[in-house]
Amino acid sequence: MTLDFYFDPEQQEGSKPIPAGDYVAQIVEVDIRQPKSGDGHMLALTWKICDGEYENRQIWQTLCYQHSNTQAQDIARKMLKDICVALCITEHVTDPEVFKFKPARVRISIEVDKYGQYDDQNRIKRVRPLTEADAEAAEAKSATAVSSTAKPSPAKPAPKPTTNGPGAAPWKRPTA
Repeated sequence: MTLDFYFDPEQQEGSKPIPAGDYVAQIVEVDIRQPKSGDGHMLALTWKICDGEYENRQIWQTLCYQHSNTQAQDIARKMLKDICVALCITEHVTDPEVFKFKPARVRISIEVDKYGQYDDQNRIKRVRPLTEADAEAAEAKSATAVSSTAKPSPAKPAPKPTTNGPGAAPWKRPTA
């Protein structure tokens, strides 16, 4: 044991939830587990923020894709569909490892315990494909990371929308 350890908690700030908002993140760990109830199976995902002020911060997500509670199962399966769309996964998934190291845009919220028993926690509310600007930034970052360490390349950017006229949805209109 070393005697060189010194830590003053008064001089250190504790960890706080990531502010609610949209972030570029990727799944870095994936595991299939059983819920505490022992009923069904769930996917335990660890997301890591890829850039910005909160780069390398992690958010944990569990999705009960097989459960006797059909509402919980439906919510998990809808989120899994969103993840597959965001990561350009179209084939039948038999190994959840295919979700790893592919960046996506995630919407993070803060869940507040209404009884005050637990600390505030981050939740992933939405997963979407990266925009072209996000994809270019991730690709540039990946190119520099590949030169120092071998990492899989980021997902391909989403195709450009075919409709871009005044009647197009705001999120499909081209940006200037």
